[in-house]
Amino acid sequence: MKPHRRWLILPLLLLAGYALLPLFWLVRLSLTPEIEMHRWPPTFWPVQTTFAYYAEILGGAIFWRQLGNSLAVCLPATAVALALGALGAYGLARHRFRYRDAVLLGCLALHLAPGAANMTAIYRLAENLNAFDSLPFVALLKSGGVVLAMWTLTATFQNVPVRLEQAARLDGLSAPSVFWRVTLPLAWPGLFATGLLLFISSWNTFFLPFLLLEDPQKMTLTVGLYRYFSEHGFEQGHVAAYLLLSILPVLALFALFRRRLWSHLAN
Repeated sequence: MKPHRRWLILPLLLLAGYALLPLFWLVRLSLTPEIEMHRWPPTFWPVQTTFAYYAEILGGAIFWRQLGNSLAVCLPATAVALALGALGAYGLARHRFRYRDAVLLGCLALHLAPGAANMTAIYRLAENLNAFDSLPFVALLKSGGVVLAMWTLTATFQNVPVRLEQAARLDGLSAPSVFWRVTLPLAWPGLFATGLLLFISSWNTFFLPFLLLEDPQKMTLTVGLYRYFSEHGFEQGHVAAYLLLSILPVLALFALFRRRLWSHLAN
């Protein structure tokens, strides 16, 4: 290791510890029996551990129903945003026109705009369409992540050699066939990483389902967590276990595919 890099280890370790401390404390609380919850002085790890909170949550139907509702929103929203974003990004990558950079910056600006800014308009739209308690409507709104897909996939398609597409056209393939059979397979790593980002963004959405889903049978995990905290706010172990279970799918996806995600973002 180069000498100047050794000085980076300690700051990076401190930063990682600072970032992981809340997650560690959630794990600790979720495994701490109620009788030890208010022990003083607190211990680094509970003397006795319990999985009763997890068993109670997983043994009920509420968590699984909310998990299914979250998947019913996130999977279609991710698929639609990725498909439309790929088409738009391919056009931006292959056709240069006067305001192309402005379109890309506009996509970035729309993605960075606070979601609460258009809540009133969305509420009025749902009211006019009678779309409250509709999971497909929430998924349709979340497919607005297409702007993020266009922003990230434009660079992905620019890295695909144009000569390969030209060679395929000389072999007699039509433009849609070239896109489907040549370009998309070569852009697969970027498509996968972008899809992962879109899924995580949809999974963490709170405002939309909180605003539009009033039926307890239709609530997603993010809204369900809020309701659960309202009912069990002083039961720290229950709340910590519910929170960890709600973020576990995202953590698992990130842990499995983090290298591919970082590689795409670096490029």
